[in-house]
Amino acid sequence: FSALNEVDETVREEILEELEPETVAEGVRELESDDAVELLESLDEEDQEEILEKLPAAEREDIERSLLYPENSAGRRMQTEFIAVPPDRTVGQAIDYMRDTPDLPDRFYEIYVVDADRHLLGAVPLDVLLRTRRPVPVAELIDEDRRRVSALEDQEAVARMFGKYNLVAAPVVDTTDRLVGVITIDDVVDVIEEEADEDLKALGGVTHPEELSDTVWTIARGRFNWLLVNLATAFLASSVLGLFEGVVTGAADGYFRMTGTPASTLLHLGPGLANGLANLHNAKKANSGIVNIVGQHATYHIEYNAPLTSDIEGLARPMSSWVRTSPDAKSVA
Repeated sequence: FSALNEVDETVREEILEELEPETVAEGVRELESDDAVELLESLDEEDQEEILEKLPAAEREDIERSLLYPENSAGRRMQTEFIAVPPDRTVGQAIDYMRDTPDLPDRFYEIYVVDADRHLLGAVPLDVLLRTRRPVPVAELIDEDRRRVSALEDQEAVARMFGKYNLVAAPVVDTTDRLVGVITIDDVVDVIEEEADEDLKALGGVTHPEELSDTVWTIARGRFNWLLVNLATAFLASSVLGLFEGVVTGAADGYFRMTGTPASTLLHLGPGLANGLANLHNAKKANSGIVNIVGQHATYHIEYNAPLTSDIEGLARPMSSWVRTSPDAKSVA
């Protein structure tokens, strides 16, 4: 079931709709709580409730509590499986507890010390715990300055904190400073990838979620505004370049006169050539060596007499000693 979190949301929803609630509930039980929340949060409330009813009460309460937190918050990203011990436990008792408890998290990097009301007192890294003698009280090993995360904090802020302080795990607390979960580095890596993907899409004008399974029309509609702006700027750039075609032909003439080396220009259709005719007239009088390459419409467009279609040979011949028309790109050279 963990593979479902790696596919597009649309595909995941289609698969879940085909499965019986009992089957989905059984699969959810195999997942860590953060992965279970990610799997269920894309479903509507009715489907969520139908699946959650099939779960044991304790697991259902943990997932329901996580789903109550805002989207993209630390509460949605945290896993509720963690190890917490009271401060009066010794190192030996804590190790024996972890050894004898069957339902430990799959991966953990520290244990947390809480009071009777589950208020977070601090954390003890596993390496410190294992290097300390068994009779030593856990309270003596507490890192009281351990960085902690509010369950309501934005996931992007959490990712920045992990990067700034080189964290691999951080406890998550509620508004009363009670320990409710833990965020690990693998969750943060997912956040970083998601935020980077969003930022990259935003550069292309994509402001809504987009997936590989979306139709071409859906993708085009999401990018329409940006595509329209790009098209307008392309027309503007073309117009500006057209204003400088006279400069290009003049520069080519001047280059030959100063260096004695032939120059080449690339002009846009007949109107582009027309913009440079005055300079080309002067260049012919001075016997300047200039090769002017003038673009033309595709051969299959000529018959439609597009607005910029013109008699390029007729324009070029009075200012040229040699004119040649190539029907395709291969024969230009």
